Amino acid sequence: MADNAEDPMSSENYSMQLKLMNQRLEDIQMDFTQNTEAFFMCSMALVIFFMQCGFAFLEAGAVRSKNTTNILIKNLLDSCIAVIGYWAIGWALAYGSAGESALGLFFGQSQFFLANMDEYPKFFFQYVFAATASTIVSGAVAERCEFATYISYCSAISAFVYPILTHWGWSDDGWMKKGIQGDSISTTYIDFAGSGLVHLCAGTISLIAAYMLGPRIGRFSKRGEEQSAEIKGHSVPFAALGGFILMFGFLAFNGGSVPNMTQRGEGMVSACAGCNNMMPWASAFTGTGSGLVYLALSKLMLRLKIDDPLDAFAVHAGGGLWGLFAVCIISKDGVAYGIADLIYGSDDVSASQAFAQLGWNMLCAVAIVLWSSLTMIPVFLLLKKMNKLRVPEEIETKGLDIYKHGEAAYPLHAYGHGWDEFEQVADSRRKISQNVEMSLEELAAVYDRQTSDRTAPPGYHNPSFYEHPEHHHRAKVKSTNGVVSDFIYII
Repeated sequence: MADNAEDPMSSENYSMQLKLMNQRLEDIQMDFTQNTEAFFMCSMALVIFFMQCGFAFLEAGAVRSKNTTNILIKNLLDSCIAVIGYWAIGWALAYGSAGESALGLFFGQSQFFLANMDEYPKFFFQYVFAATASTIVSGAVAERCEFATYISYCSAISAFVYPILTHWGWSDDGWMKKGIQGDSISTTYIDFAGSGLVHLCAGTISLIAAYMLGPRIGRFSKRGEEQSAEIKGHSVPFAALGGFILMFGFLAFNGGSVPNMTQRGEGMVSACAGCNNMMPWASAFTGTGSGLVYLALSKLMLRLKIDDPLDAFAVHAGGGLWGLFAVCIISKDGVAYGIADLIYGSDDVSASQAFAQLGWNMLCAVAIVLWSSLTMIPVFLLLKKMNKLRVPEEIETKGLDIYKHGEAAYPLHAYGHGWDEFEQVADSRRKISQNVEMSLEELAAVYDRQTSDRTAPPGYHNPSFYEHPEHHHRAKVKSTNGVVSDFIYII
């Protein structure tokens, strides 16, 4: 009997089912790969975000105890300010589509407030980079910067300055990324993880901010000598802990810049500009050179009497600039390999191509410095004109913690910079008399904070005074009728 029904096991149906199954497997593999890449990028971003904690510990340990609360709050707010600025306009300027417009070489023109954007892992990753660039500057202005100044420059960096640089160097439409394309020479901006776009930018702004703010009180002699008084931080353990956290974070800072974690030959390494294209010996050479550059710039800052408490300029600008040069000199396609091949008659690396690439990276470094300077100098000048750049001298002397935030990081007597009215009496180099005579009026003046100390918060009470017997001293108080009595006072 004839049967017109199709045989489900026919070769044609079997082949179709195999194609459908293969397509389904490819879709599953693609989804898995995308989810894995998103997980990898978010994981690296979380580690980089943890670097904010490292910067907070490092800066808190490097400043004096009277400014600890201030620097911690600044680092906390940095993350909050940066995410708002980068969400509103930063991402759009960095990675927004620009179409065929010539302006697309310089900035993006779409996806403001993340409209019609679905690359959220990439946004999160780039946001923590922007927050890092802002945080670096806070070390250069520590202990003397007005809070309004910090909010202003942090907003400008995360929402405008850094995103524009990102578009130039990392967006496919940026002029630095496009480079020069010719028959024999092809250049592009080489900066794998932000030596220039993050560190050179932030270091340049740190120099500008430190110069315009001026040195901390007592840092340099007012006379013509080159002598300087080192102002040490209050906690070596804090600074060391912050340094270790940053070491851990920089592994993700560099390794997370790998665009595809499943691509063979890529991985986490330890240098920003050329960490994906250097041999181990070249990485060691780059690190050594960066250390020498830091030492030279740190000494130069002292000679110029520019006070940078955490050496933000020397560390980040010096290291970032050297990284941009080193990647074009000792990487696998660099000048050193080109010259060696030229000497030995090999044609593996073109010397002219290597020198052209070095020249392009140098040009891009100049552009980064100029852009960072031209955009931030007006901001600091305006704040200085408005008297919002630096805190008053009296507040700086006594510390920003209590006056600006009403919160001491440590017991009040630990500050030793004016909040304790008996500071001069408590000087460890002087013997304290046990029979000091004072009138009731003098005693009242000492404890009347609202009239004798205009900078102290009204009614600030610190019970820790009563917990330390070493600060208890005896005095004889003479009343108006001549009666003398013992009185225990606290310093």
